[in-house]
Amino acid sequence: MIKLILRIIILVSLILIIIIGYQINQTINYQVPDNLITYHFEVQLNESISSITNHLSEQGFIINENLLQWYLKTKPEITKNIQAGEYRIQVGDKPLDVLSKLEGGTYEETITFIEGWRREQYAKLLAQRKDINYALEFLDKTSTKEGYLFPDTYFIDDNTTVDQLIDKIEENFNQKVGELLVDQLSYLTKQEAMILASLIEREVIDPTEKRIVAGILIKRLTNGWNLDIDASVQYAIANYSLDGTTITNAITDQTFKWWPKIITEEELSINSSFNTRKNLGLPPAPICNPGLTSIQALTDPTMTDYWYYFTDQDGITHFSTSLEEHNYQISIFGLSE
Repeated sequence: MIKLILRIIILVSLILIIIIGYQINQTINYQVPDNLITYHFEVQLNESISSITNHLSEQGFIINENLLQWYLKTKPEITKNIQAGEYRIQVGDKPLDVLSKLEGGTYEETITFIEGWRREQYAKLLAQRKDINYALEFLDKTSTKEGYLFPDTYFIDDNTTVDQLIDKIEENFNQKVGELLVDQLSYLTKQEAMILASLIEREVIDPTEKRIVAGILIKRLTNGWNLDIDASVQYAIANYSLDGTTITNAITDQTFKWWPKIITEEELSINSSFNTRKNLGLPPAPICNPGLTSIQALTDPTMTDYWYYFTDQDGITHFSTSLEEHNYQISIFGLSE
């Protein structure tokens, strides 16, 4: 009886070894198919091997990520030289071919565009990291793309053209935002949503407060109120300043104020279609490039009894239900400079 049990155990073990060996062979010899949506792959800075294999699996470059992770643990030398960067995977590549490519480090330089920047601020950074001609070409080719230049960190190298950089940014926007606004905001067009998201981005930082402000602005819009956004006035002031200089001077001048903190009474009445203190409704275009939390705030706004808000000198946002309460809070806490 004991011999029979041992034989069964040995037989089952052999079957398991054969099955596992077959699965490992299938995993290691899997070839990248020719019907994938994209063959572009990106490794983030300090990204773990498990995260990398997970993303490789999601994009269809490998199968059985768990088995591959186990296999890689037995051969750590395979992944020790993987570097952050952007890579192009080829049809027919096997997993070890793919992992070998991730050691290339082709795009070792990164450039980070900050949430709430206008495209001219993107150009200012590009003038510093590339050159002025690169920056001016970027401005020329993004003249209608304000709001859609998704703020993030991008990999570039000496050979990255302006068109390639813009493609990276737009692809990132489509991946991160996609049809989020179209699917969930029936009362706004995509352009209107991006305009509103850009206003929210410049008004508050905290994600919870963004949702509250989103609710306030939606109420103001639907009730025929002026939006009264100081950030839109700041945008208009900077536009008027641009009229008095060349764009080259503006993006190379470290003192140029893209978002002037102090706004005079006269400037509050500036004659601009972007001045939401004078004009009803939304401005004609986004005033900056909003991050994901500002866009998401629109899809899940917090509807409250508040109609007013302001941010004090310590960065704390105060909300009010009436103009009287709003003015009182301003008198107590003071407007931010």
